[in-house]
Amino acid sequence: MSGAVRRGKNVGNRPTDWHVLDLDKDPTPGDPQRVRRLAKVLHDFADDVSDALRLVKGMAGESTLAEWAGKSATVFKEEFSGVPKNLKKLEKSYGMCGDALSELHQPARA
Repeated sequence: MSGAVRRGKNVGNRPTDWHVLDLDKDPTPGDPQRVRRLAKVLHDFADDVSDALRLVKGMAGESTLAEWAGKSATVFKEEFSGVPKNLKKLEKSYGMCGDALSELHQPARA
């Protein structure tokens, strides 16, 4: 094929002829639409975790929980103490993954 770049049928405008880059195949295969949809799902999940984190932090600050006493209260507070930290990690991880996927198939910027 002289000078022209062949395009794949199922991946939009992705070239299929990578010899000009001395490659045998597409270095970033995949369907950009599916990747964008997955990025959105991950961002939506991170947003849901953020909402849950806000609710959990609010619950932890409620006076009812602070006034709770006894063995069950002690155990609950010990188990509960790591929840906000773990939710924050979860939110950050899914958000970062969504960000990375969002950038994967962005058009090159000059």
